[in-house]
Amino acid sequence: MKRTIFFIFSIISLFTYGETFKLTTFNVGLAHTYVPYAEQRIPIIKDILKSNDSDVLCLQEVWRQQDRDAILNHVASEYPFSVFEEIEQQRASKKPVCRVSQLFGKDKFVTCTQKRCKDLDGDDFTSCVIEKCQDSLTRLKDRNRECAAALMSQVGKSAIKAVLAVINPFKRATMFSYGGGNGLLILSKKEIVASKTIDFSDISTLNRRQALSAKIQGVGNVLCTHLTANLVNDAPYAGQFSSWNEENYEQARRLMDHAESLEGPTFIMGDFNTGRAGFDDSYDLEIFDEMVESFNFISSYGYSNHYVQNDSGCTYCTLNELNDTRTSTQIDHIFVRGATVIESRREYTKKYLIDTGKQSLEVYASDHFGISNIISIE
Repeated sequence: MKRTIFFIFSIISLFTYGETFKLTTFNVGLAHTYVPYAEQRIPIIKDILKSNDSDVLCLQEVWRQQDRDAILNHVASEYPFSVFEEIEQQRASKKPVCRVSQLFGKDKFVTCTQKRCKDLDGDDFTSCVIEKCQDSLTRLKDRNRECAAALMSQVGKSAIKAVLAVINPFKRATMFSYGGGNGLLILSKKEIVASKTIDFSDISTLNRRQALSAKIQGVGNVLCTHLTANLVNDAPYAGQFSSWNEENYEQARRLMDHAESLEGPTFIMGDFNTGRAGFDDSYDLEIFDEMVESFNFISSYGYSNHYVQNDSGCTYCTLNELNDTRTSTQIDHIFVRGATVIESRREYTKKYLIDTGKQSLEVYASDHFGISNIISIE
């Protein structure tokens, strides 16, 4: 019913505002082994995107090439134009990136994890490492930052394999998870006349962070990005800054430097992992600040954010069983300059039945909800 009302509103807008188009941002959560049921959700996500009525989609967390190719093939007739960056791993500058003496011994990071957290796994292990071995990781970072970052990027591997990767004298260790992909994909029904990648790799830890920039016929400039997440409860920070928060802020600065070089209507979309506090009336949930300094910084450039300005609710919510967050946040955004936002709404709030192999479950398409804007350019 809501989709029907939204469609009718779009038709009315044609007469009120002239030609309009629709933009959507959606973090699809295809982080295999991290966001649950990624494999089972792929068919759902493909069908959602194929039937989407948006003119331009900005997707995040399409980490694997096989997932990206499956989506592109499935939606090709509806979205003939696309932008993505080929997956390319970045490796450490030397081999080995870590010396054994830097990892093992009194007050050393690996020895600490083995001694103090050896009988734990999963979230309990992570919590133990953060609580009891954070200081030893900080010391490692101060002495050999590249070693610390490479060690943390081995997420998903066993402790033994992770250590072997960073002390291997014959092969340089990888620096980013998910093969070095940025997870970004722009899909467009309108012709893309130019595109480029804005690189944040040199100021990224654990995951490669970038932005896709596209000039789209009849739309303007579209930037699609996914900035560093606040992983303070999931992983110790091993980057070149003081925290995940500061790294996110520096990426936002570089993003806006590029945005300022563009002429004409500009739309910056994605999962920014930053947002301000509020309240979600629909779900009766409090929304909490998340690295709000970056949100305020981007907003200071004169971009409107219709969804946030109308208190439209959380996009990463505690009610979503696919995530284990303790707080609801509003971190997915569409920032607009040089155009009028007629209406904004939360997308992909329906649950779908999946078969896990052990049981049937109803889940959302992703751990995030999407956001869409209907836009008019005067």
